[in-house]
Amino acid sequence: MKESFYSNFTPVSLEEWEEKILADLKGKTLDEVSQVTQDGIKIQPHYNRENVPHNNGVVGVSPYLRGAKPESGQTEVVELIEGEDAAQLNKEILAALNAGATALKINTRNPEEWNTLLSGVDLRYISTYFHGERPEKTIESFEKIALENEGAPAEIKGNYGFDPLGDSLISGKFKNTDKLFKLLAAHHKILPRFGFIAVNGKHYHNAGATQAQEIAFALAQGHQYLIEARRAGIPLDEFTARIMFKTACSSEFLIEIAKVRALRSLWAYVIDRYEPEYDCSSATKIYSETSARFVAVADEHNNLVRNTVQCMAGMIGGADAVSVLPFNHSYSEPTPFSRRMARNTNLILQEESFFNKVIDPAGGSYLLDHLTQELAKKAWKIFQTVESKGGFSACLENNFIQDTVLTNTKKQENDFENGERIMVGVNKFVNPSGAISSKLQQEKTVEPAENTDFKPLVLSRISEKIERKLAK
Repeated sequence: MKESFYSNFTPVSLEEWEEKILADLKGKTLDEVSQVTQDGIKIQPHYNRENVPHNNGVVGVSPYLRGAKPESGQTEVVELIEGEDAAQLNKEILAALNAGATALKINTRNPEEWNTLLSGVDLRYISTYFHGERPEKTIESFEKIALENEGAPAEIKGNYGFDPLGDSLISGKFKNTDKLFKLLAAHHKILPRFGFIAVNGKHYHNAGATQAQEIAFALAQGHQYLIEARRAGIPLDEFTARIMFKTACSSEFLIEIAKVRALRSLWAYVIDRYEPEYDCSSATKIYSETSARFVAVADEHNNLVRNTVQCMAGMIGGADAVSVLPFNHSYSEPTPFSRRMARNTNLILQEESFFNKVIDPAGGSYLLDHLTQELAKKAWKIFQTVESKGGFSACLENNFIQDTVLTNTKKQENDFENGERIMVGVNKFVNPSGAISSKLQQEKTVEPAENTDFKPLVLSRISEKIERKLAK
């Protein structure tokens, strides 16, 4: 038997590592070079199997912390489709698909024109995601297109994006969810691989939530859908095949990687408690989108770099699909240039940096395993608090979720205004020639809701206040 390669090296203990690090720090302590996340998780400068002893499983096996697909590292390249001119959008779709996009996120709100919108698109080879408005018309229009598409409808995949609880959260008015499960029961056989529900965890991030809060509230939202589906007679394994989670990724690279992994593992833990018939039912699809909160109008081309870091975090964390928002998303309709830059950010990471060749690139990192474990603990504690207060809807009605997020929103904004949190080109290294006043005037604004059932969650950009001062 050949001697092990590792036997040629003397094992180094955690204590020995610390002694070496302290010697190199020349008088600084470990605390001085450690960081603390928004959730209070301490990130030390070193980890090994002594302080992270846990084995976090394998790819493709519950709790799916390391990903649900053992056979591929491919991440869907999602193209954002917005606008009202179906014929023009169809040209943009065909150009995008020919240029490397493998999925479409369709936000246009005219299902009657989707036949034109999707003309020439073979739906078997892409995923199609919708915004989730007008449920009956959305289903009617897409099913008609799908049945006319070449090949079997069973091959068509994607998600309608229905999220009445997420819509309620933003509008401040409760939306009935009964219709959702009646539609699911009536249509589940026509497109068996097509999802119905998309839990928009990204809303919490884009309102200022911490990573643990985003996971916990998305988990609570998904759990309420699960409870209501069971009451409506939807089988557990059927329901789990029809739900996905949308997350947002900020530029806090390491903790955002851990966030995707922690969400996947916690959802698996919840589903396993209900004893599904199939092991794969505890896996879920995760759709990651670059941050709309940490996007700047000032020196907006810096958003290209932010998008790259955020896209990497989603891929390394194991997201099944990644949508890169165009760098001018906050103040303009996407242009051919901004679309191409968004798409190519995704493509370059996969085709040139070989992210599509690696299964679970985070595997084996003691640091990321530690962050995932700690983040999951923090999120689970918040989730349990929500459940103890009556569940998701009850915590909307009593404003627990909104107030919890708002506390961190204010802290983020204070840190930003005090310079403790940096956005290059906005509150540090400002470009003096960057004219932004006209762009801020074009920015989409949301009118305050009136006659609400509870306090709505307000989505906002963290840099907006300082940018308005820069514009004067």
